[in-house]
Amino acid sequence: MLSFIKSVLRRYFVPPGIYTVAHVIAEGFRSTKAPIFLPRLSTEESSEFKPLVQNHRFPDFDGQISAITRNGETSLAIPAGNGKPIRFGPFADTVDNLQFQVTPRDEKSEISDLTVSIDGVMVAVFNGNLRFNHWHNIQHTVENQSENYTVTLSWAGDGGLYLSNPVAGGKRGKKRKKNIVVVIVDQLMPHLIGCYPQYTRDESVTPNIDRFFADGIRFENAFSQAEWTEPAIPSMMTGLYPLQHGVYNPNYFQREMPLTVPTLPELLSEAGYRSLYISSGKRSGPYYGHYRGVSRYVSQRWTEPFSGDRAIHHAMEFMETHRDEPLFCFLHMIDLHPPYSLPNYFLDMHAPEARFGDPQNIAGRVKFGMSDQRFDAILDDGAYVKTRESDFFVGKLFDYLEASGRLNDTTVILIADHGRAHRKGNPLLTDRITHVPVLIRDPDQEPRVVREFVEGNIDIYPTVLKAAGLEIPEHVRGRDLIAPKDGYRDHAVSESAFDGIYEFLIREKDWVYAARFEMDPATGDISHDKKIGEWLFRRDPEKFREDYSENLIDDDVEVTSRLRERAENHYRKTPKYFGDETIIPESRPREKT
Repeated sequence: MLSFIKSVLRRYFVPPGIYTVAHVIAEGFRSTKAPIFLPRLSTEESSEFKPLVQNHRFPDFDGQISAITRNGETSLAIPAGNGKPIRFGPFADTVDNLQFQVTPRDEKSEISDLTVSIDGVMVAVFNGNLRFNHWHNIQHTVENQSENYTVTLSWAGDGGLYLSNPVAGGKRGKKRKKNIVVVIVDQLMPHLIGCYPQYTRDESVTPNIDRFFADGIRFENAFSQAEWTEPAIPSMMTGLYPLQHGVYNPNYFQREMPLTVPTLPELLSEAGYRSLYISSGKRSGPYYGHYRGVSRYVSQRWTEPFSGDRAIHHAMEFMETHRDEPLFCFLHMIDLHPPYSLPNYFLDMHAPEARFGDPQNIAGRVKFGMSDQRFDAILDDGAYVKTRESDFFVGKLFDYLEASGRLNDTTVILIADHGRAHRKGNPLLTDRITHVPVLIRDPDQEPRVVREFVEGNIDIYPTVLKAAGLEIPEHVRGRDLIAPKDGYRDHAVSESAFDGIYEFLIREKDWVYAARFEMDPATGDISHDKKIGEWLFRRDPEKFREDYSENLIDDDVEVTSRLRERAENHYRKTPKYFGDETIIPESRPREKT
C-alpha cells in the first residue's frame, strides 16, 4: 500500500524533482552514506577507479588494474616502474602493430625525456616534460611476430607513469571486413527527420540524413527498450533487455554491465576490430562497463557547444589514422537532449523568434514540473534547430565516407537511444518516449522500407555482429535488423525499471498493453502480486498512432488476459545476467551501525 501511495504521489501530484529530493532525504535517515546520483566523478576530469572486469594483457601483473581518465579519455592501465620491463600478451600471430599510451600518475610527477623500447629496440623518445592531463600515444609496427612483447619505459625526473592496456592492430587481409559506424543521436524522434512520414514541416531540417539514407533501409516501426540513456545504451552493448543486464538504477545499486556477457566491442576486438567509443553523457560513462573491449574511449561534457561535432571529428580522425584496419565507431551525440548545449552562432542564427537565453535552466524547469505550454513550444522549436545542427554535423561524416571511398566497405547505422516527453504519463512508456528512428546504409543492401516491429536497442548488437561476419551468441535477445533469422517481430517490448518501480509495455498491431509493479532495486525481482497500474489502448496499425484517451483494460477481457500472459512470460523467460557482484561499490547503501 505504501508503494502504491508513493507511486500515485509521484505520477499525479508531486513534480519529479521534488519527489526525488524527498526520496533522498528519506534515504538519508536510513543510511550514513549520501545517495549517489553518479557513481564517480565526471570523466571529463582526470580521475581513476577500479573496474569490476579485470581483462588485460599484462601476464605478470598480479595487482588490480585501474581505469585512468585524462582529459575525458579513459584507458585501463597499470603503474610502470622506471627502467623496469613489462610484458604484453598473449597475442595472436596476426598482429601488425601494437598501440599503447602513457601518462604521469599525478600532477606532482615530473617526467621528462621518456624513452620507450620494445624487446630492447627503441621505438619512441619524448623530449622534454610529459603533460599530466593527457594520454601520450605510441604505435609500433611489429616485424617479428610473437605471443608476447616486452616494453621498457625509462625517464628522467621524479614520479611515476601509468602504462595503458595494449591494443593489437591487424590489417584487413584478403577478405576485407566492413567498417561499422553506429551513430546514436540522443532523443532524436521520427517526426524530426524529413524522410520519415511523421515529419510535417515544409522544409526538411535533415537534408544530409535524408540524402545519405535514401540508399538505405528505413525502419518506421522501431521502439526503444528503455526510456532513458543509462539502460538503453547497455542494451545496445549486450543485446539484452534492461531487466537482464541490470544497468537501470539511478541512485543506489548502480551496476556495471554483466560480467559474464561479452560486450559488442569485446567480441569485435577478438575478431581483429579496432574500436572507438564516444560518450557524450554521464549515464553512458566508463563506470558502467563501457570501457570493455574499446581501443579508444572518449567522454565529453554534454553541455558544451558542438559536442556532436567533436564526436564526428574524433570518428573521422580515427578512421583516417587506421585506414588499413577494420574499425568499429560507436558515437553517442547528446546535443538534442535538454538542457541543450550552450548557445552558439548556428543556433542563434537558426532559432525562431522565441528561444532560450540560457538553456542550462531547461532541465531544472522540466524536472521540477515548472514548464507550461509556451515553454513546451519553445522546447519543441529548439529540438528542430538542434536536429538541424546535428544533421550538419553527421553530414560531415557522410561526406568523408564518400570522399575517402569508404562507402563500399562501411555499414552506417543511425538510431536514437530513446525519445522524449515533456511530462511523464500513465503509462510511462508512450510512443513519444519509445518510438525511435532506425536508418541503415549497407553496401550489400538495396534501399527499402521496413514497417514490421523492431526493438531498436537490443537489435543493434546482432546487427553489428552479422555485418562484421561474426556469429550471434546464444544469450542475445535482439534480432539482426537487416536479415533476421526468424523474421521480423509481430510485437515490440519496452521496459522501465526506475527507483523501485518496473513497467512493462508491449505493442502489437492493434493494441498497446502496459502494467506497472513494485520492484526490488537491489535484486531486480518483480512483485507481480503488487500491481500499481494496468492499461490497454488501441493502436492504428497503418499510421502507428496510439490512442491513450481511453483505458480499455476492463472492456476487452480476452485481449487483456492474453497480453497479461505475455507480460508474465516475458518476465519468467527472461534470465537475469547480473547479481550482487556487478554493483558499483560507491552506490551501495551503508546501513547505520
